[in-house]
Amino acid sequence: MPVIIYGQNSHEINLTITDTVITVKKSTKRNRYAAKVNVEINFPRLQDTLFLYYFKKYVPAGSFSGEEPFDEFYKSTYIGLNYIVEDKNQRIMKGFVLLTYPSFANPRTERRIINSRSFVTSKMQIEKRLLNNFEQRDYDLAKYEITNEKHSLILYALFGDYHYNLPKGDYYLYFVYVFKPEFPYVGLFEAEAVAKNSRIFKGDFVSNKVKLIVE
Repeated sequence: MPVIIYGQNSHEINLTITDTVITVKKSTKRNRYAAKVNVEINFPRLQDTLFLYYFKKYVPAGSFSGEEPFDEFYKSTYIGLNYIVEDKNQRIMKGFVLLTYPSFANPRTERRIINSRSFVTSKMQIEKRLLNNFEQRDYDLAKYEITNEKHSLILYALFGDYHYNLPKGDYYLYFVYVFKPEFPYVGLFEAEAVAKNSRIFKGDFVSNKVKLIVE
């Protein structure tokens, strides 16, 4: 009986930012601004439905220590989709998370902060929304379904959460994606969902770079 077997890593994936220039305006509230980015995902020779896990619509920044080559660092460290900002000298701008410390005198405030996630409004302002357990799982797992060879979508780089201190000027923006089953994923439910899914893209890819203007 003849059997045809397709290897998992045969998928070629191209992530392309279709904007020529991206401009963001820093908010008067420094931790509230985001960048809208139009992208296209191209899967040549797609044979069946494929899933990208941790492919978030609201994209966090990848951290980079600068102690080793970047391509080696992100492949061994990053999980899911992250955005990267470089200056004109190709130096990666380090992201800083703006922490809001809960008041332990008020448990409800603490729970609200822990159970909230970042979203972006039509005015490109970041807002935190309180989610229930199932909504948090779906948000964190961020499972994106691929059914066609080309997908167009919009991503939002959460500058206000990670680069709120980025000086005004010209930069370059791009995205990095990494998924490996052996990575220690956060949360038991996420790990179980990933383990049960056999149509997962495993590997990494990097988008093109586009000019970013911070006003």
